[in-house]
Amino acid sequence: MSESYDGETNGISAGSADGVDSFPSQETPSPDGKTKPSAHARNGTKHTLKSGQRNIAAGFQQLLTATPHFEKTHPSFEGEVERDHAERPFGGNRISPELSRFERWYVGQFAPEDSQTMADALNHGPLVLSDLEPKQFNVREGADDDATRIRLLREFHARGQLKFPPTIDFDVGRSLAQSSERLGWDIRGFLEAFNPAILGTPREKEIILELGPGSGKTKLELKEITRDGYMYLADSDALYIPPKESVGGFINRRRVEKAIGMELTEQEWSTLDEFFTKILLLDEAYLLAPDGPAVRYDERARTRMHRDPNAIGQLMLEKAHLLSTVQTVPSSTSTRGRNGTPLHPYHVQPLQTEGFMRARKLLAENFAEYLLHHDIFETMSVDPRGTIIADFRRLGQLREHGINGLVFGVRSTVFLPKRERFALATDLIQSRMTPESVYANDEVRDLDGGEYCLRELLEMQRQLGLQRPIHVITGPGFEGQDFNQGSTGVVRSYVVGPPPKVEAIGNRLMPVEINGRTGAAYRMRPLTDLTKDVPFLRSQDADGRLANAVAESRQRLGFE
Repeated sequence: MSESYDGETNGISAGSADGVDSFPSQETPSPDGKTKPSAHARNGTKHTLKSGQRNIAAGFQQLLTATPHFEKTHPSFEGEVERDHAERPFGGNRISPELSRFERWYVGQFAPEDSQTMADALNHGPLVLSDLEPKQFNVREGADDDATRIRLLREFHARGQLKFPPTIDFDVGRSLAQSSERLGWDIRGFLEAFNPAILGTPREKEIILELGPGSGKTKLELKEITRDGYMYLADSDALYIPPKESVGGFINRRRVEKAIGMELTEQEWSTLDEFFTKILLLDEAYLLAPDGPAVRYDERARTRMHRDPNAIGQLMLEKAHLLSTVQTVPSSTSTRGRNGTPLHPYHVQPLQTEGFMRARKLLAENFAEYLLHHDIFETMSVDPRGTIIADFRRLGQLREHGINGLVFGVRSTVFLPKRERFALATDLIQSRMTPESVYANDEVRDLDGGEYCLRELLEMQRQLGLQRPIHVITGPGFEGQDFNQGSTGVVRSYVVGPPPKVEAIGNRLMPVEINGRTGAAYRMRPLTDLTKDVPFLRSQDADGRLANAVAESRQRLGFE
């Protein structure tokens, strides 16, 4: 699901939890808790900010996702904005003093007059994305160095901008293959075919803007092919830590397999990780006696994880015994209640294989022997490079026609209200992107299936004009979510772009079988044709409401 729950909070308090974690923590103050004075301060030279720099400094207190206790900013050498480093633990707002100038610029602490800061660029708009490239390049290359990446992750966490997803239905570790499946076409193949560095025609790099990157896994997997011809940026309200992968990282797999005398399959490990993750996140009483599809969370455990991601290890020590008594955990596959609340009617059952049962018993009885001690900031699969921290609705501050490549979103903008998400898409296509750019999004399939926003797409088509046709991609329905599981398929995503690129996408639709699931073949059709196909529309729900609503919209908007 979405990695970018823009405009919403996760309900996790930043306040301290009761008790003190005994597990190795990032809540360790610096030796002296002080900031090294700037060169001007050491030399007794008075230095002031120019007006533009004062505006940027003041803007830090208005950051969309800023943590609530920002220290007072003060001017320093060459317009660098610093804050006193009180003896505050990580998870508060202490700023790492060892950050380089480029890293400070990246996370929004270093604001030279002639540029935008990277992470908070849209909060100071209007913004020319290509202007970020010279310094973004340095951070992007530097983040290949582990020490730099770790410092950046710690800094984002200190700012409240690196966190766990708010609910178990958020798939923040989405891979490139999963993103392609959601959209219905091969993202990698498309970017390779139109890479300006390969075609030898670029005047400047083409911009890729991913809406809601989650942990940045898709971006990381595309790193090699986008390094030369593209500038890969992403927009999100925060960077997100994949919970299941993080929990699995605290289990010493090799020692477990040695103790039980057999190797576990990837499916067995994945199921163990999922059981353990749900045990950490959900209320114990609910897990032992589920009383409905609306899950209940262990808020104290989530607060501890929010304050310090390394608390996962201690929580696993405290809750491992539940592995032997919890018989089922809710699946991350969700549906929606009447008020939009996520419901989890489906459950994951323990595997009945010998390896799974042995490992489950072993970990429940003596997890301390198999806890893999490490610093999660050194191992978490989160890629901060190229990420702008801002609400999607801030994208209206981009320079007109400043995006010349690809904008795509997967399970991200769908969390905006319908009117806002399609107004955003219309503005991006009409005003922020060049006519040669492509826009693709799965927001047309509302949340967890069951509703498809074809009426809204028709209104969007009316505003764009028929000279910029919207194409809809249909494909297999998701089991447990979409009504139609048959050969006609369901609405999956839509694409807007110039004819040669749209045709190239149509030639790169995903195969009928992907990730072990078979279903309807992927197809791409013009919106104006699809919305005349009454049998298809009637196959999308049980009562024909979509077909009736689309027919009314076509007539009202003049498509008949």
